[in-house]
Amino acid sequence: MKRRPCAVLLFWLVLLAQQSIYAQQRRERSFTPSEISQIAIRSVVALQAEDSKAIYYGSGFFVRENLIATNYHVVKDAFRISARLVGHDTEYL
Repeated sequence: MKRRPCAVLLFWLVLLAQQSIYAQQRRERSFTPSEISQIAIRSVVALQAEDSKAIYYGSGFFVRENLIATNYHVVKDAFRISARLVGHDTEYL
């Protein structure tokens, strides 16, 4: 009879150890620089901003759908701004 509680305890310890190892492996997944760039480039945009004097170029990235983050000097005083996803030809106004 004493072996049965030990077997149950051993079963739970093994199960917990396996789950801990699995969780650790998921957290420790590292990406190569190439993988990081392939993921990040999907949200990078090239910007073109026009004011009364000139055309300015800059870059930005999507923070969420329909919201791009960029430097203020790129869009300051611009009356027309267009964006193009890097690697694509379609221009968005």
